[in-house]
Amino acid sequence: MKKLIFSATLVASMFSSVAFGAAETIDPSKAVTKTECSLLGDSVSLNLSANVQGAYNCHKDDNSIRVATCHVAGSRKDTTIKCVKIGGTDADPIYNVSSCASATAEVEVKNSFRAFGASTTGGSVAMTPLDGDCDAAGANLKKLEILNPA
Repeated sequence: MKKLIFSATLVASMFSSVAFGAAETIDPSKAVTKTECSLLGDSVSLNLSANVQGAYNCHKDDNSIRVATCHVAGSRKDTTIKCVKIGGTDADPIYNVSSCASATAEVEVKNSFRAFGASTTGGSVAMTPLDGDCDAAGANLKKLEILNPA
């Protein structure tokens, strides 16, 4: 768990700014360059722990880079997720779960893999449910609303 949070925090803090497009899987063997993310000042290498998958998206429209990670053997126990602002502005916050309306709300999650997401626009690294497993291709990570807000 600490490695997931650390990975998301590390990735978010390494980015300075990016081009809007679809979320991309993090490949630890390759650097993310300014071609993939126009907001970067330099290429960035992202290291993930064993069995941790990651995805990122660069949003030129709000000058943000959003990152999410999950573990392939992550917990799927029923839990309550506290709504946390992970980015955006005070007037238009981005929460860790799309159904959150405020930072005081909570969401019940049944038998779901989880990811941790963050944004360079501020806020916290926070848990969010995945719609499926944490697969090696990162398909379910790349669909997360925290990476692809409306």
